[in-house]
Amino acid sequence: MVLLGGHLVALRVGFAPQHSKHLLSFFFLVLMGADSAAYYGGKTFGRHKLAPSVSPGKTWEGAIAGMLASLLLATGAHYWFFPELSLKLALPLAAVMNVISVLGDLTESALKRSAGAKDTAKILPGHGGILDRLDSLLFNAPVIYYFAYFYFVYR
Repeated sequence: MVLLGGHLVALRVGFAPQHSKHLLSFFFLVLMGADSAAYYGGKTFGRHKLAPSVSPGKTWEGAIAGMLASLLLATGAHYWFFPELSLKLALPLAAVMNVISVLGDLTESALKRSAGAKDTAKILPGHGGILDRLDSLLFNAPVIYYFAYFYFVYR
């Protein structure tokens, strides 16, 4: 949790306000949209398990739906509010964030299973619990921060 807050606060205060505001909007739009698309894509079309021993509900179809959504939303973000971020950068960034999101989700699932807490959905029923809602954000906060650092400092 500290990692998420620390990197996102540093992103917000460490760069020009208009850029950090747009990057944070990009961050949340792409990740939350991809998470939702992966969930609904997996529920609707899911046939092939991604990592059945770690997270039996995850499917390749859901992962593909999440990737497509992240690329579509990154394109939308470019045109809607962040034209300064070229598509040549926005699309690979969204793809990397999506892959990190899936890996983060699988890592979090493996940690929960090893701790014997496979179901933490009591606080947020139907969402898998607080950690399931935050894992993609937790694992991607450093990604967006270091992208911003290199993009704004070295361009």
